[in-house]
Amino acid sequence: MPLTAEERDGLDLLLNESVLLDAELDPGRCLLGLTFYVEMIPERGERATEDLYLQLLLHGIGRLAVSFRQGASWLDRSARLEQLELDELGAALGRIHYPDAIYGRRFFDVPGAREFTPWRDLVSVEFTAQDYDETEEAGLHTLTVWSDELELGRDREQRLFFDLWAWFERVSIRDRLEQPVELSEAIAASRRYWDAVRQRGSGGPSPYPAPHVRIPLPG
Repeated sequence: MPLTAEERDGLDLLLNESVLLDAELDPGRCLLGLTFYVEMIPERGERATEDLYLQLLLHGIGRLAVSFRQGASWLDRSARLEQLELDELGAALGRIHYPDAIYGRRFFDVPGAREFTPWRDLVSVEFTAQDYDETEEAGLHTLTVWSDELELGRDREQRLFFDLWAWFERVSIRDRLEQPVELSEAIAASRRYWDAVRQRGSGGPSPYPAPHVRIPLPG
């Protein structure tokens, strides 16, 4: 089912200040798995780093585009583009040792994301589903996320940048133990964190860099 506006806004909140750690595409199933470190507070018990990882599963992928490059900044149009294969997305993210969090509070259905015009000449790898119909693209959701290296290569203006755009039908969530998590449950945990930030100035300590975790696709 399509995301409601409330679900989309909640998922945007969930991904705010998250860290993209892994990406895996199964072209045959048109299924994309993205592992994130996310800021949450559980309903019960103490907040523990090992529980702050979620996998977003994007089902019905119609199109996927990734840019992986080395340059001085995210907007560096002269950055050196690296070509990738579809099975190298996770390895590319693994090369970013000190990843920055993603910010902006708008990642799903971002206006203009369908065109991604500034990046068309900086695509490292692209996937289009066999039955993908560009005329029906308006019926798909979009997700725009990224990761960039904060420290390594900065002195040489050769930092790594990874940007991903996905067009998909629906989303589900799993935890680090590969168990399903309801969208509402994940969103509520995120709201508890941000409520704590507003009320106390902090939702709890966060590791830096976030330990690398990969949640594999379901079998």
